[in-house]
Amino acid sequence: MAKLIVRVAEQTQFVELRDTNTIGRHADNAIRVFDRLVSKHHAEIVRRDDGRYVIRDLGSRNGLVFNGQRTFEHVFDHGDVVDMGGVKLEFVATPDSEVTLSHVTVDVLGGDSVVRQSIEPDTERVFLPAAERTDDKELIADYERLRLRHEIDIATRDVWNTDELLPLVLRRVFQLVAADNGVVFRYDAEGKLVAGYVERRHGKGEGPVRVSRTILAEVERTRQALLCQDVTIDDRFAGRESIVAQGIRSVLAVPLVHGGEMLGVIHMDSRTAANAFSNRDLEILVSIAGQTAQALHTARLVRRLEDEAHTRAQFQRLLSPNLVEQLVTGRLKLERGGELRDATILFADIRGFTAMSEAMSPVAVVHLLNEYFELMVDVLFQHDGTLDKYIGDCVMALFGAPIAMPNGPLQAVRCAWHMQQALRELNETRLQDGLPAIHVGIGVNTGPVVAGAMGSSRTLQYTAVGDAVNVASRLCSIAGAFEVLISEATYARIENAVDVLALPPVQVKGKAQPMRVYCVQRVDGVADERDDTTGPAL
Repeated sequence: MAKLIVRVAEQTQFVELRDTNTIGRHADNAIRVFDRLVSKHHAEIVRRDDGRYVIRDLGSRNGLVFNGQRTFEHVFDHGDVVDMGGVKLEFVATPDSEVTLSHVTVDVLGGDSVVRQSIEPDTERVFLPAAERTDDKELIADYERLRLRHEIDIATRDVWNTDELLPLVLRRVFQLVAADNGVVFRYDAEGKLVAGYVERRHGKGEGPVRVSRTILAEVERTRQALLCQDVTIDDRFAGRESIVAQGIRSVLAVPLVHGGEMLGVIHMDSRTAANAFSNRDLEILVSIAGQTAQALHTARLVRRLEDEAHTRAQFQRLLSPNLVEQLVTGRLKLERGGELRDATILFADIRGFTAMSEAMSPVAVVHLLNEYFELMVDVLFQHDGTLDKYIGDCVMALFGAPIAMPNGPLQAVRCAWHMQQALRELNETRLQDGLPAIHVGIGVNTGPVVAGAMGSSRTLQYTAVGDAVNVASRLCSIAGAFEVLISEATYARIENAVDVLALPPVQVKGKAQPMRVYCVQRVDGVADERDDTTGPAL
């Protein structure tokens, strides 16, 4: 298991690496990045048989750079950063977890806690200048506290996953405190303390690790560190025979608190010795707990960023950037099911695609479609449209769903108009390269639809259904090359912004009466100036 941190300008993306991962600008990459210096298919990251990951250049124009030197191939070590155009790729190795949480049992004790007091360590000690120190022991203690904080800070600086953080911290504690068992508790989604990681000193502690609910409850209630040097004689736990029956002799329990928020508890115990822990052990653990709480807080923020990045990755291919941002920030919710929306639907379909594809190799067909789709979707997102789906060589798009768009009909027609203009520019390049031109017909209709996330429990897709969708599809099917046909319902909402040519009523499938159809001639007073080499005029 490993991760890649992808930094583009001020945006950061966290990616779980698979065995094979391609990177580039094109939508079919496992990791898609938007940077003009990055090639469509720039590089790949592959997991070797020995478990290490290697990044290889795929013949890109700007290549890969490691430590200032261009490289064709680089085997990643933890923390390595490879530059790819204007993108930085940082590799993060993630070791397998050794957590054995099934060995942790928290005893549920009835009644109120009988703990009457807790030991609160001096966590606010002032660090005096060395010249003012008269006690060498105090000076050494201060140095030790600073050393511990520094080492924990270094160890956790680049760790953002709690599954990695908790083992790292607990193992460090075992190097400093003579405990038999250690458990880090954290809160689950329901706000209950649960074991996040358990560690046992080698050769000790047969059987399950049993933790007293009484002790955890006291630390939760007071948010103070608890030191029990011998629970068999500690009057704070008088009457709690179950604690003694568990074999617990000495306990250290310290809260994980950051910014006034309780994040968890570190619990250490000794089963073999009374007075196993000292006040110094308590201070050490409190110091480590402070660092751990801060690291947990940071890990949670990083997790939130990862979730946002995952949401962006899911929807950035379907929605315009502003809608993706609303989804990520929670202002827009896509729930399963549907809701009634007034929307404008656009279909864009390649004319004569079947005949064209018969004369091309499968690879050439795929390349043509990818080039065409990328162009169409770029224009679509510029007009705040939503990509509903690809249907063979057809693009279906929505305006007014998933969020209301009062000017949706005009935005849809503008989008269709600019799609045709962008296609004209693409065809000029294709003809120069000896490739056939792409001719597209577009149909646009406005009306009520049911829009929402639909599908199975495993796979959901945001889409729209209804008669208005069917009408838009029918208009697209009768549109000629480079034509934008709109329905009467759409024209009635935008007649002051477009010039149209009224066509004879047409009979479309599913409609009893012929439909009035309009061919767009101008949008916002601008006509299409197309020459004869790229297709007929609108």
